[in-house]
Amino acid sequence: LGLFGGFMCLRHLLLSLSLAAAAASEEKAAAGEKKAATKRPSSLAPVVGYRDIYSQLHLNDDGIPKVLMLLGGDSDTGSGEAPSWYSSAAMRFKQGRTKTAAFFAVAAGRDAARAAARFGIEEVPPGGAIFVCASGKARRFHFSPEAGAGERSRALRSTVEAAVSGEAEEQDLQPVPSFPEPDRPRKAAAAASLDEAKKAVAS
Repeated sequence: LGLFGGFMCLRHLLLSLSLAAAAASEEKAAAGEKKAATKRPSSLAPVVGYRDIYSQLHLNDDGIPKVLMLLGGDSDTGSGEAPSWYSSAAMRFKQGRTKTAAFFAVAAGRDAARAAARFGIEEVPPGGAIFVCASGKARRFHFSPEAGAGERSRALRSTVEAAVSGEAEEQDLQPVPSFPEPDRPRKAAAAASLDEAKKAVAS
């Protein structure tokens, strides 16, 4: 009986250790999933390359103000994310699937530098540069890197809200610069050219 009792105690101990190990493994996996989720690109302020700026400005979410941030830094890999205070500002203008303003960012390095040149900026500041575009006009949003994240986010929201309501001041505006259109498949491009030729002949 004593031997049997000892065996049962050992069995319970091994079972307890096995359950504890399984629970620890599940917690580790959950923590890993949570960490991976926090690293997913923001859908509120996606980072795009230079060739995708035209689509973001003119094709996606048509008819509402667009806010773009040229990310500062030297990375040419297209990686990186918009700062959290910028995404936080974007959250104010999205209810469910409806947006009243669309935010995006341009990848740091070569892409941001090329976009900056279109806006007349010689160099992208380390903290980035932001433009609010509406009705064919763009206004640069100036912010101090020394200001707190909350202060910057609130100031940006105020500027965008004015653009959404149509109450933005007319001063310090510049035309939204042109960006190259996305590449079209050859057949689609040929069909578009044929349609344009027909219209020209008809006129």
